[in-house]
Amino acid sequence: NQLTAIQNIEKSYGAKADQVAALQQSVTISNDLFKAARIDYLEALLTQRDALESQMELAEVKQQELSAYVNLYRALGGGWRDVSASPNEADVADGKKEQAAAPETDATLVAVKK
Repeated sequence: NQLTAIQNIEKSYGAKADQVAALQQSVTISNDLFKAARIDYLEALLTQRDALESQMELAEVKQQELSAYVNLYRALGGGWRDVSASPNEADVADGKKEQAAAPETDATLVAVKK
């Protein structure tokens, strides 16, 4: 199930990447047409907006792909630690107890800076 989701997202990413490339070419063409006074500046801006929206969608698809990999890792039994929990809560949940590290002194900081 997770592998199928990853494969589908990868196909979607490929199609979206092709769309982004085509829209970037259209931005170049529209800029050239504007410089030649063939189109209005508004049309050139609208083309740029479409290209930027497509890039944002591409980033969203990539995020979905990476989330699908994380879900696959979890489904296969990979370890996971809740980052929203404080370190002490996470240690208690894992059955571990760790002592807090001693704070650094000013002398240590000075020595590191030199």
